[in-house]
Amino acid sequence: PNDKRQTKLLSLDDFYRESCHKQERVILTPAERVRRAQSVTSVYKERASTSDGALQLAVKEAAALRSQLQQKDEQVAALQAELHKRDVAHSFAMRFQQRSLTGQAAEQQKDAADKHARQLAARSQRTATWNKKRNNMARTLKRAEAAKQCANE
Repeated sequence: PNDKRQTKLLSLDDFYRESCHKQERVILTPAERVRRAQSVTSVYKERASTSDGALQLAVKEAAALRSQLQQKDEQVAALQAELHKRDVAHSFAMRFQQRSLTGQAAEQQKDAADKHARQLAARSQRTATWNKKRNNMARTLKRAEAAKQCANE
């Protein structure tokens, strides 16, 4: 609690990239995932025009891709929970420190707390943006699946 170093604040994307790097996984941004999903659907359409066996293979691959995306969403939820725990611990430490400070030190501490609050607001905005992108990507995948089903019928 009396440590003068600030805890390291990471954006959700940076934290996600760090954890993926530690797990030696390929890291895709939401835009890259959308691009990959679109390229996959175009490949599926080409295969579907050639044979029905290829279409069944494409459906299996689409299901695998969907399960991978669900796993990524679960990972992101776990990372958000971890970030929340960090925020709670940090705010507790700041409150504890602030009780023992007076005068100029208290003013500096208040400024640091305000800065931290602004950083948290920016992080929540980035999280909201990422959630919008993820939902748009999910809708795109649903539309592609519906288009495939219409092509089958």
